[in-house]
Amino acid sequence: MKCAIAALGLGLALAAPVGAETTLRVMSFNIWGGGVNEGKGVEETVAAIRASGADIVGLQETRAEPEDCTAEKCAAVGPSAAQAIAEALGWNYHDQTQENEALWANAVIANYPIGASSPSDLGVEIDVDGRKVWLFNIHLDDEPYQPYQLTGIEYGPAPYIKTEAEAVDWAKKTRGPAMDLLEADMKAAEGGSGGLRDRGFQRAGLSGMDRCGGGQGHPSGQGGMADDQTAGRSGLCRYLPRRLP
Repeated sequence: MKCAIAALGLGLALAAPVGAETTLRVMSFNIWGGGVNEGKGVEETVAAIRASGADIVGLQETRAEPEDCTAEKCAAVGPSAAQAIAEALGWNYHDQTQENEALWANAVIANYPIGASSPSDLGVEIDVDGRKVWLFNIHLDDEPYQPYQLTGIEYGPAPYIKTEAEAVDWAKKTRGPAMDLLEADMKAAEGGSGGLRDRGFQRAGLSGMDRCGGGQGHPSGQGGMADDQTAGRSGLCRYLPRRLP
């Protein structure tokens, strides 16, 4: 979103664990348009996801930035790249199409069926071999951006600041409403079906449970963080292996 590094969040919540142990690899990936901002296709983005060995990916910035993108105003334009990415992988996808403080062209893709979404579309229910797994994928606003406010870098109309207390206060003003939405959606998911939207799931292209990645591991050989430049600019991919009881 816009042109500075934006905060994002990826959460996982389990419902009624049963049966044998299952391990999930969950990835959060800001794809910066999936190549479209540099006139490319989704091939490099798909390659990065395959290399990660992820089972579920929370995508941010699946649509293009407008030509007049500024710190204060930068509405996403064009179609989402989520369907094309899911199609290439043979996965399911869910575009998070609501417009609110916690989303900026977000989507969830998964090698499992995707079901109901939360009231503000921040989370989706995923059927992992018969278990309900909730994944929450958000993209927080980057303006005002507190590191810039503290270091005197111009970015939008917000004033420069000097103290920790000022930074905390501005962070709450900037991202507090989004975090309130996230908390409400997580509570709705925890409370069951009340208020949840059953949207079924969309599977792109292939039938059956075709798995891409073939068990490939994280490029570094283990879970953790890795800088990835395959989508046209440096971004941060978080690989989160999760073990289901």
